[in-house]
Amino acid sequence: LEDRLLAYRPGWVLRVVNDRVIHDILLRGGMDRFQPVGTMKGIEGPDAPFLDEHSQFARFILFEVFDYTHSLMRRQERNRRAELAMQSLQALLLDYQSLLASRGTGFTLVVQPYNKEVVRLEYQRLGDLSAFARQHGIHVIDTVHYLSRKLAEHDGRLEALYWPIDAHFTELGYRYFAEAVGQGLQGELQRALPAGKAQD
Repeated sequence: LEDRLLAYRPGWVLRVVNDRVIHDILLRGGMDRFQPVGTMKGIEGPDAPFLDEHSQFARFILFEVFDYTHSLMRRQERNRRAELAMQSLQALLLDYQSLLASRGTGFTLVVQPYNKEVVRLEYQRLGDLSAFARQHGIHVIDTVHYLSRKLAEHDGRLEALYWPIDAHFTELGYRYFAEAVGQGLQGELQRALPAGKAQD
């Protein structure tokens, strides 16, 4: 952020997060995974047990009997790392807030739900992050309710908004996500920026 983006002197910065951010920090680390020049350190993933690669039954035993997750760590360890990842992300948001405020730059956290979160209208982990951000005066745009309304317009067909395999947005889903962000930003920009600049 400081070395790259702020060189362009933006008036506002959006930080989009979804549950994958927690998963990435959990598995690969936070800011510690970056070299001083901005490139990423190579981090080897866990070695899969031999049978895991060749047998669905072995995977079932691994997950259900030995309490492993698909990330090849036990659930208790996964939950512990997820809590540390959330703390790391919370600290990062406060660093963003402090840095951007010192530059007179606006800051918004945008929460992007996965497909099942839109259906349930409930986040797996990011609800806590949104609450933390609001408690510390960070503007938050939660897009889940807007996307839920759009999903209803398509008779609840998730494939209208999300690809069925990898849960990325379809073209239409990205459009609705952008609309939700735009609506969430409009009032905040009008409040925070001079009238002429906000209209631009």
